[in-house]
Amino acid sequence: MNICESCSKEFNDGAQCYVCKKRYDFGCAAAARACKTLEAKDVGFGGNRQRVFVNDHLTPEHKKLLTKTRTLAKDRGYSYIWVKYGKIHIRKNDTSPVLIIAKEADLNKIA
Repeated sequence: MNICESCSKEFNDGAQCYVCKKRYDFGCAAAARACKTLEAKDVGFGGNRQRVFVNDHLTPEHKKLLTKTRTLAKDRGYSYIWVKYGKIHIRKNDTSPVLIIAKEADLNKIA
């Protein structure tokens, strides 16, 4: 059993506990998205100048939920659907509140 130096939680395997790794991964993804000119050479692939795009990773269940959300939101006239930090967000228009869809039951929020 190991103790994480960052958050003092116990964990079994790996170099970092899951909580801190997830926080680190989200931070890296956010930083990469903020860099609009990220190229392969910037992430260690030699002199390659090909653009690199970073997306959130979704579990298969969340991918299915995102597909259902997109279909339902399109039918109901929602304009914005996006994923940020692994969560599905939707918004009907510029002034409406943002709804977070975390499970299939949350699809009832879409009116």
